Amino acid sequence: MTRSIKTEKSQIKSRYPLYLSTALVKPVMTLATIAALSSTAYAQVAPDATPYGEDVIGGSATFDRPSTGVLNIDQTSDRAVINWERFDIGENAS
Repeated sequence: MTRSIKTEKSQIKSRYPLYLSTALVKPVMTLATIAALSSTAYAQVAPDATPYGEDVIGGSATFDRPSTGVLNIDQTSDRAVINWERFDIGENAS
């Protein structure tokens, strides 16, 4: 039985050489990359940052920025779809 398991593993390795190596390495690299990027992105957000670069692609909405760190959104339809160039909200923003 041991011999057949070894044979099966070697057959899998020869048929799919990248499968075994990337199946374990990719998720670890991806998680490490996400962790590094998310901590970097969070550190760069200004305390009064608000989302900007709005593009209403469905429905209707208006945007008002009465002062730094304040963004008012008035949705004037039942539904609205808004794409943002950047969506950061600082700790002092409202």
